[in-house]
Amino acid sequence: MTDEAFTDAEYVLTVRWHEPGPIDAVARYVARVAEWMPVTVIDDSAPALAAAHARALPDAVRHHRPGQNAAIGDHGAARGVHTGRLPGLRPRVIIAAHDVRYDRDGLMALLAAAPEADIVLPQTVLRPQPWQARWDTARSLVTRAVVSARFAGDEGATAVVCRDTFQAVGGMESRLLHDIPELQRTIDSVGGEVVSALDVYVDRLAPSVPRFWHQRIGQAGDSFARPARVAGELALLPSILLAARRPPLLAAVALGTVVVAEVGRRRAGGADHYRADAALWAPVWVAERAVGAWAAIARRLRHR
Repeated sequence: MTDEAFTDAEYVLTVRWHEPGPIDAVARYVARVAEWMPVTVIDDSAPALAAAHARALPDAVRHHRPGQNAAIGDHGAARGVHTGRLPGLRPRVIIAAHDVRYDRDGLMALLAAAPEADIVLPQTVLRPQPWQARWDTARSLVTRAVVSARFAGDEGATAVVCRDTFQAVGGMESRLLHDIPELQRTIDSVGGEVVSALDVYVDRLAPSVPRFWHQRIGQAGDSFARPARVAGELALLPSILLAARRPPLLAAVALGTVVVAEVGRRRAGGADHYRADAALWAPVWVAERAVGAWAAIARRLRHR
């Protein structure tokens, strides 16, 4: 039985695991979402894991295994596969990674934010907030402050997409399902309306420390499709090295990044959701991205 408030919406949760993951927690979460709307789990995990996932998920949840048309994804790491078109999708499809956690109010706010848009991106808030979550949150705060609302969405955990637009750009291909920034860019490239809902917030489970370190270069590589942004990030390292020759200037730059992050924290009611000390991690994140941007370039050249 689904909620009348969500008659035109469907929830699609994506999983791509190559070792056992928290499927029991996912099963409990999707069981709750299934009380409001239909839920489909797109499972691009290793075959044995996918079979275990199918057994663990509640009967009310549709478990879909992608086809096996091999292709190499944009970053050279993830195998892209084509699922074909799932029958019966509702007009608006909420796509979310396995670690996103909506409540009913959050889902309603997302669907109400821009009903006519082709894709709407909310703001993710990491929970709980240990040091690695605050470090990563600084990235979100700087992005919220300096990027236009059109592209101010967080780096890709969830979105709501118009079904017809989704299918027109091949949305059931895993590369797009598992890469919200790439899906956003693809929809924008064909003239679709992209909206970043700066005042809609959704929780995402904070990464473990090993996963946090694993994400560093990959997140830097997400900028490659935005030439102006990647140029700015590549300029960070030489700028910091020049500023380091004058410690007062370097301190002023660091303070400036904190101010920028604080602007992002307060934008569109963000102060109610992001910790006050998260902005203090902005200099750390800027230094990380200064190095990571060049490391991402080196990795891409190495894999060519």
